[in-house]
Amino acid sequence: MLTFEIDDTNEILHVTETIMSPNKTKISHWYHNIKTWMVSSHGREGDAPDRPMTKSSIEWVKKHYLPKVQPQG
Repeated sequence: MLTFEIDDTNEILHVTETIMSPNKTKISHWYHNIKTWMVSSHGREGDAPDRPMTKSSIEWVKKHYLPKVQPQG
């Protein structure tokens, strides 16, 4: 399951990925800077976006993730 949030500056998109199995639940946190198109690398909560996104990943975020959040403002 994916959940989406955008920060108050409309700059950081936070995607929380929850994977459930019979034995455990794994939660990863991905941060996308939608102004500079950088993304976090490790899936840890609070990580800063630290690497450039590819053209295809930018298009994916624009098409599938951004429509799920309403920018503030």
